[in-house]
Amino acid sequence: MTIAEILCLAVMSVGMPRAEVACDYMETIAQEAEANSVRPELVIAVIYHESRWSPKAVSPSKACGLMQVMPKFTGNKKTGVEKLTCRQLFDGHVNIQAGTKTLAFWMHKKYARIRSSKKNERRSLCSYFAGYQCAGRHPNAAGMRYSRKVRRTANKIKRAIESVKECDALYRTDEVEYEEVGCGC
Repeated sequence: MTIAEILCLAVMSVGMPRAEVACDYMETIAQEAEANSVRPELVIAVIYHESRWSPKAVSPSKACGLMQVMPKFTGNKKTGVEKLTCRQLFDGHVNIQAGTKTLAFWMHKKYARIRSSKKNERRSLCSYFAGYQCAGRHPNAAGMRYSRKVRRTANKIKRAIESVKECDALYRTDEVEYEEVGCGC
C-alpha cells in the first residue's frame, strides 16, 4: 500500500467531511510533506482547518485555496515559494506545494533552534495562521487556539494512519488474524 493510500484510508476512518475530495490530493500531500520534512498528517490537518477541503476557498484576508495561502506573501525567496496569484492557488496541487513550503519554512528555519518539537510545531502553526508576531513573546490567542486544534486533528489522523498500517501488515502476513481483528483496509 502506498503512503497516499494509507493517508486516504486514515482520513476516511477519522470521518473527515469531504474525504473523497481529500483523497484526490493525497499523492501531492505525501510528496510535498516528504520533500519539505513536514508530517503529512499536519498538512492534512491544516487543510482541513483552513478550507475544509474546498480548493476555491477565499478568506476575508484574501488567502486562497486549500491551505489558505496569501498571494501577497508568495514570491518570497526565504520560503522558496514563487510569486502566485489567487487563480493559480485555486489549483489544489500548487496550493499544497506553496503551503507546505511555507509551513516548512516556519518549522525548519525560523523555529529550528527550539529543541522541543511540540513547541516548534505550536509556534510554526501559530505563525502560519496569524503571522510572525504570533509566536513572539505575547502569542496571539487565536493563533494558539488554532495551533491546538490543528495539532489535535493531526494526532487523531496519526493514530488512524498507524491503525491502517497495522491492518495492512496483518493482511500481508496472516489473513485469519486480520479478519478476527476486524480490520477494514
